[in-house]
Amino acid sequence: MSTARKTDYTKPFRFTKTSLSGVPPSNGKLAYYYDTKVPQLGVTRQVSGKLTYHVRAIVEGKTARVGIDNGTFPGMTPETAEKAALKMLDYIASGGNPVKDRKASRVKDELEDLTVEDALDAFCKGKLRRLRGGEKVPLKEGTKDNYRKTIKRLLGEKLYKGPLIKLTEAIIKKCVDDSATTVGATGCRSLSSVWNWTNKQQKYRGKLPPNPVKEYADYNEGLHVSPPKDRRLIHTKKNNEFPPFLAEVNKLEAVHKEAVLWLLLTGNRSGEAEGLEWSDIDWKSGEYTLRDTKNRITAKLPIPSTLVRPLRLRRKAEGRVFPVKTRIHVGKCAAAMGIKLSPHDLRRTHAGLCAEVLPGTSTKRLQNRVFNDVLDDYVGTSADLHEELAKVERTFYAHAEQPLDNVKHLEVVK
Repeated sequence: MSTARKTDYTKPFRFTKTSLSGVPPSNGKLAYYYDTKVPQLGVTRQVSGKLTYHVRAIVEGKTARVGIDNGTFPGMTPETAEKAALKMLDYIASGGNPVKDRKASRVKDELEDLTVEDALDAFCKGKLRRLRGGEKVPLKEGTKDNYRKTIKRLLGEKLYKGPLIKLTEAIIKKCVDDSATTVGATGCRSLSSVWNWTNKQQKYRGKLPPNPVKEYADYNEGLHVSPPKDRRLIHTKKNNEFPPFLAEVNKLEAVHKEAVLWLLLTGNRSGEAEGLEWSDIDWKSGEYTLRDTKNRITAKLPIPSTLVRPLRLRRKAEGRVFPVKTRIHVGKCAAAMGIKLSPHDLRRTHAGLCAEVLPGTSTKRLQNRVFNDVLDDYVGTSADLHEELAKVERTFYAHAEQPLDNVKHLEVVK
């Protein structure tokens, strides 16, 4: 009576259901075993005890163990594993690289799971803005909201929630054609920034398709660029809008009136004025401090002298100086005149007033703009901004036909 030969697991052995069933436990370590019929076919005894098939081969000059898809014993028989191994070896011999194929497949799966919304959230969280001095800072919340709003408006809810890599030049073109020209262009620029940033991240580096927005823009010789806005209060001999505007402003409640005049006389952005706190005002120096501005530069600037007294009369220990929506009250005054104005139009008006009586560097300092030239930095620090702002106030009230007899330097408050 014959007995079955016992398998020696210290050497390659013929893979059968019986021999693989007897593979020893792993003892907490990976163990590899190889077939005698197809020497490149192996099984790995996992730490968990599971047996998985793999092929050991030289791929692009390096020895690699490449797992066989769904190759777990006993789910896959040795005969099926042998056929899969021979097929893979033939593919490698013809120049194929299953290792790269697997990585590419995993990346593709990850990319297909990456929605536009997910990519935008990662962008908003990880994107840094480099300031002029070299410091890197996160995007402001308002900037993030603007990215979300413009991209969602361009793509619509379905594409916004869909895979990023499914966007194509044709889809972008249709979205732009279906939207207003300026809205489409703004959304495209936002989306292009998110795409380029995502493509630079280590996880997706070089794996995204070409930027469809760039392809669309190249095809159309660039995105639509709106002409710069030039709406402001007009002052000419034939049409002087300053007197009627001031008359309408004077009809407003005190805090609303002061807020509108503050925008006009300081050139502040509406968000800067509306975010100003009483703690940001230094009554002794006659100055206020702008914090967390658009250009991230904290600035100390003079208070318009004609507003010092009314502000002091209602000053508080804390809270906002102008707890109002300036857009509403500027619009109300403009509507009474039969024109349209926004808070930013008053900033343009202020710049025009400055240009009449001040050098460009003083205008930039009063409006808290970034200097792009070192010489501007040097020159910009030489003027007394209290005196410069007094000239602007005097000019405004002269145009408004309510000239000031004398605009003095702000009084020192003890």
